[in-house]
Amino acid sequence: MSNSNINTTSIANTNVYQRFFEIDMLYKFWLSPKLKGTEKLRIVLIVAARFGFVSAITLTWLFKIQRYKVLEFLRRQIEAGYLKKVNTIRAPDGVVFCLTHCGARYASELMSFDIYYRSSESINMNSIVHDSIMQFVMLAGVNNYNANSNHQPMWSGFVSESEFRGCYPSSSVKQVDGVVLNCDGTVACVELENSYKRKSQTQQTLLKLRDAMLGSPKLYDKAFFIGSSDKVFQDTLRFQAQLLEELPKRFNKKTKSPYLTEQEASELRDKLIFRTKFTDKINHLFYS
Repeated sequence: MSNSNINTTSIANTNVYQRFFEIDMLYKFWLSPKLKGTEKLRIVLIVAARFGFVSAITLTWLFKIQRYKVLEFLRRQIEAGYLKKVNTIRAPDGVVFCLTHCGARYASELMSFDIYYRSSESINMNSIVHDSIMQFVMLAGVNNYNANSNHQPMWSGFVSESEFRGCYPSSSVKQVDGVVLNCDGTVACVELENSYKRKSQTQQTLLKLRDAMLGSPKLYDKAFFIGSSDKVFQDTLRFQAQLLEELPKRFNKKTKSPYLTEQEASELRDKLIFRTKFTDKINHLFYS
């Protein structure tokens, strides 16, 4: 599935994301056992390359097979020299799988560009649950099917958090959890709201999102918020609503101008979108 012909002219810097959007993340359900194995390996290696590791939880959902079969498949890839198993209590199921040098080279061939090899020792253990959930969300958007089992993607391609950081390493840029190419050609950032944040933190996020969506260069058109907690969603929504009313009336002491103009606040109201579709599934997969 190539996205090279999709119009992304809504943002000025689409060329920065394009090579990532063009990576085929749709899992094909082949009937042939040989083709099934080849397709599973392709997805496993690319996901591990893009996120730093791959979670068996996400693969069990994506492949629609029992967990022991996923683990057996991953064990064979370890024996083949593509993966390394890392046991950790930080993972929801106690284990993640990382690329070896051999696996990283193979993944680079599959994606048609070089990737930065990260050893298992470089995994941020504090973010494993967060990154596992983001693997699921990003893949779920591409691999979405309607009630009639027809493929109906929510987005056609994505940029992972680490890929985005590579594109925009500056601390002045809001570091988002991912970026997606919607099927209408618009681009959205994705933010995982999985824990309570203070109002001051929400304000900082709003102002950086304002710069990214309304400034120049324009990094994305809208912001999607996803999470596992309706309570956290409600808190964030309340803070955002309060701040969009307050910030046009509050003045920055350094610039002597409002934190937001009324027009900016109005535009942001339309661009901040909460996606509750994933909430129940995230809870079921990662917290039950």
